[in-house]
Amino acid sequence: MSHTNERPDSVSWYEDLLNEVKETVASPHARSRTETYWEIGRCILRHKLEADWRTKAVDRLSADLRTAFPRQRGFSRRNLLYMQQMARAWPEPIAQEPVARLPWGHITVLVTHLKTRSELDFYATAADRHGWTRATLQRSIAQRLHISRSLADTLATSLVRFLTELGLGFAFVGRRHPVTIRGEKFHIDLLFYHLKLRRYVIFELRTNRPTRHDDTGKLGFYLELVDHLIRDPDRDETTLGLQLNAAGTTPTCRIALRGRTHSPAVNTYAALPPRVRTHMPTEADLLRLTQSVLDEHP
Repeated sequence: MSHTNERPDSVSWYEDLLNEVKETVASPHARSRTETYWEIGRCILRHKLEADWRTKAVDRLSADLRTAFPRQRGFSRRNLLYMQQMARAWPEPIAQEPVARLPWGHITVLVTHLKTRSELDFYATAADRHGWTRATLQRSIAQRLHISRSLADTLATSLVRFLTELGLGFAFVGRRHPVTIRGEKFHIDLLFYHLKLRRYVIFELRTNRPTRHDDTGKLGFYLELVDHLIRDPDRDETTLGLQLNAAGTTPTCRIALRGRTHSPAVNTYAALPPRVRTHMPTEADLLRLTQSVLDEHP
């Protein structure tokens, strides 16, 4: 039976959630406010609130917590949503992470403006290490995002011009090409169709500084999206993915191509099959193009 018209507190999972959060807040164990908020966010995520209930449940939880703890602040609806965002961004315990040492205001800035774990960790570490104020953190993110977007746009434009004029068979499909799966939209940095190889070729452009959490999983994920949602299996070969990293001291290039195991294998550019390599630009050309954009970019 549907519970759409019932109050959130009449549903058993809400009572369980409320009791768990109360126990977390009242816990005698010494921990920072940030860690406590992370625990609350994890409680909310663990109960997987149904979409139709989300607003009602969070509103009710906010009211019940303020009633239960009248002398404590921080249980507004907005703050509870921030707690949930933090727990989703850092799913593992944060006690040993730089983010645990940051003021709560810093964390609201991080989860509001940044999306990837690598970006979140980079700015959390920088803010903790250098003692940034909230205003400094906001300014650094704004400046970096502007520079990163500008660099990515310049690199994308140069790459499209280079590949389509090269005469190897590249046909440009789109920039930030949208692909939707299960209601969630993703954007592929650059999507081409190679007329001679009869396969889609995607480019992922990395302009943000990588961290230890960065890997090439995103490239393989996009490969799977194109193969299953765009590629015509009766006409097209499996999709080829390339990642150009312009965030380090020198640019690098990686490739991903589905192997016999039917899962994308990430490798060096030299691992391209000979027939494919014949109709592709050389790795040196791609790296030279990327470096030229970096050299001209402020």
